[in-house]
Amino acid sequence: MSNKVDMNVFLHSLLVTKQMDNFTISEAKEALIAHLVEFTDPVEARKFIYRQLT
Repeated sequence: MSNKVDMNVFLHSLLVTKQMDNFTISEAKEALIAHLVEFTDPVEARKFIYRQLT
């Protein structure tokens, strides 16, 4: 049985809308910076990705 997990809007944008599959943290970070104006700092974008995935 699977548990429902709330997904962050930004992460949803990357994984579902952009159809990212089999990605690395670096690829997700670059996509986040390239497609969303809320993220401009690569270090903060990487931290955000790690926090959301764990």
